[in-house]
This record gives sequence, structure tokens and C-alpha cells, in this order.
Amino acid sequence: MIGIFTGANGSMGFEYGKTYRFATSIENGHLKITAKNGLYCYYQNLETLLDNWRIIPESAIFRADEGNWADF
Repeated sequence: MIGIFTGANGSMGFEYGKTYRFATSIENGHLKITAKNGLYCYYQNLETLLDNWRIIPESAIFRADEGNWADF
């Protein structure tokens, strides 16, 4: 997934307004996101994740002029 962090700047190391590529998983009953750069954060549910992130469809990130995906 790709998202823009909209939570508090510096929370869990994430920077406000920065775009991150991340994977999701369930760990100990919580939703966990792990960014490509190694940062991670736990959320109680999808709604709390969406309180802190604006999810971007990957198709919106495709660079047609370069023919590849943006690297976050």
C-alpha cells in the first residue's frame, strides 16, 4: 500500500505529509503497518489507521513518462 502520513509529526518516527510504501499484517489482534524503510506502527482497527493516513491508489503513483513505479 501507499499512504501519506497525516498523524502527529514524529509519531513512531513517521513524518507528517511524507509518502510511505507499507505492508499490513495482523499481530496480537492489532493491525500493524510496516513501511519499506522499516518504521512500523500498530492500530486497533482500520478506522484508527485511516485517522492517521491518506491511502493513495498505486495506479495514481505510476509514472507513465518513465514506465515504472515511484520508489518510496
